[in-house]
Amino acid sequence: LVKDLRALNICCELWIDGSFLTEKSVPNDIDLTLVVHQKIFEMLGEKTCDEMVRALNGGKVYSPLLDTYMCFQFDYGDPRSGASGESYWARQWGLDRENFLKGFAVIRIGEGDVWHRLFA
Repeated sequence: LVKDLRALNICCELWIDGSFLTEKSVPNDIDLTLVVHQKIFEMLGEKTCDEMVRALNGGKVYSPLLDTYMCFQFDYGDPRSGASGESYWARQWGLDRENFLKGFAVIRIGEGDVWHRLFA
């Protein structure tokens, strides 16, 4: 997945959770959300965007143990910004079943946080 994202030359983040990040002796899955700015995503072209949505939005293309989802970011003031899903995924991966903070891993792909400044 990381190799494919790097080949696309896009800036994005992978927010990673799952039992493999816990102390479970036999972890059973990896949960992952691809977080990408909508403008960067759209620059990939319709065919690539469609392929990514099919592969990552609930698909098990990379592994049956890898649960993948997508989250789009929008410019400040964009009417769609309220539907970005960042808060949802931060809660989903950042809280345990008892609502205690537990955190999640973030892997930046591309130019790090430069894209935040480009589209902020």
